[in-house]
Amino acid sequence: MTLPERIAAYKTALKAAEVAELLACNVCKIYDMMKANTIPYFCIGSMKRFDPATLAAWVQNQTIEPL
Repeated sequence: MTLPERIAAYKTALKAAEVAELLACNVCKIYDMMKANTIPYFCIGSMKRFDPATLAAWVQNQTIEPL
């Protein structure tokens, strides 16, 4: 199963720590990307969450195909 497929399989909104784990990076990097608006997320009050389908599509678009 590809990473976008794994992300899309989630049925609930993801937290930054969960996204960091999936993308194998530090949660601070996720917050930096959110601050720079380079990763799609949404707010519920002061909480930041990630829609699995939107995040999966974003990951797919970040993938560079081999030559």
